[in-house]
Amino acid sequence: MNQLNDQPGYNCEYDEIDLRDIFKTLGKWKYTIIGVTLICMLLSGIVSFFFMDPVYEAAAVVAPASVSPLSNPASIAYIVTDENYDSVTDSKKMSDNVDNIIKLTQVDVSRYSVILTSNEILQSTIRELGLKTTPAKLRNRIRVEAKKEMDDVSQVIVSGTDPKQAAAIANTLVNQTAAHLNSLNKKKMDDLSQNLEIQQTAAQADLDRAFADLKKYQAASSSTPGSIQNQIELNRLQNAVNRRENIVNSLSSKILELKVLQSFDSVEDKVVVLSAAAVPENPVKPNKKLNVAIAGVLGLMLSVFGVFLADYLKKEEN
Repeated sequence: MNQLNDQPGYNCEYDEIDLRDIFKTLGKWKYTIIGVTLICMLLSGIVSFFFMDPVYEAAAVVAPASVSPLSNPASIAYIVTDENYDSVTDSKKMSDNVDNIIKLTQVDVSRYSVILTSNEILQSTIRELGLKTTPAKLRNRIRVEAKKEMDDVSQVIVSGTDPKQAAAIANTLVNQTAAHLNSLNKKKMDDLSQNLEIQQTAAQADLDRAFADLKKYQAASSSTPGSIQNQIELNRLQNAVNRRENIVNSLSSKILELKVLQSFDSVEDKVVVLSAAAVPENPVKPNKKLNVAIAGVLGLMLSVFGVFLADYLKKEEN
């Protein structure tokens, strides 16, 4: 082993790190380290307290309204198509189709954030509050979050430097969204009502024609009463009148149900506000204490690295 160590070029110099040298260097530069750390903390405090505007968040809690069909399967009106009630299935299908068509709009929570941040809602909110901003800038201040414990409940959160304005924007957004959805629902129900009335008018005209045909045949066949052929034709015409009368009655019932629902729908929002946005008292950022603590840690790390580098360069020069 000693022979190997005696060979030329085999000997190597090792730089051993001694803890005493580390503590000696830290002790020699301790005031520099403390000073740099305090300066970083001081600068961070000055920036956080005097140069960074506090940002507040106001949140409104909302829930969607559920779908409200005009009728349910337990209240289906069957339309009789003949005297033996043999075609109830076809009549049921027609009534089911009417029930499935006439429904109130459901607010889907997954689409609520899209509706709330749409240009139409944002522009109406800007006009309502007289804000000097654009829809794009306002959209960046809004976020919609679903409650973890309740999937159908959402929080509309608005951030801003003015706490009163943030709360006003959150509440106005919810109200404008509800008004917009109510307007869409009203238009849908008006269109449905108009369509049903058109169908009722056409069905009433068919009923009048069928009833006129029945009366005309009854008058014409009065000379040969009791004939089997006449009785069959009378039954056919009477069934035609009954079918059309049932259709008219069914449509009249749906129109009445729709008008009743319109009276309730006009005073009910499609979005239920569980909790209106209150004016926030404390800002969410900047976190002044955290900023100062982070600046202190970074200042300490930077100063320690700097003094070791300076001490190393000083030794290299010597």
